[in-house]
Amino acid sequence: MPGAKIDPKTMSTIVVEKPSKGFAFASATWHFSTERLPEEARGDLLAVERSYFRRFNDGSGWVLRPLTDGEEIAVGDQIEVRLSIRAKHAPEFTAYSAGHRLEVEAN
Repeated sequence: MPGAKIDPKTMSTIVVEKPSKGFAFASATWHFSTERLPEEARGDLLAVERSYFRRFNDGSGWVLRPLTDGEEIAVGDQIEVRLSIRAKHAPEFTAYSAGHRLEVEAN
């Protein structure tokens, strides 16, 4: 659902009722995702940092060299993305999807 259609005032209330005797268990989860990368690695539970490397063979083996901001890459260059995930507390479950494809625009 597009963010513009979400109204937190009317869509974030959860009501659990149990008219009979006994125990009741309830769980609610609000999932959020975006295609835009965060500006910095901070969060309530997880902090994710991304590092980008050019992968190349220097004749003696494969080497990773950090990419600098604004560095040009060419068709055929191998780029490795390293994710560093820090947690303030041990999460019960974490899912990661790598379904993105890299798009590069020439200036």
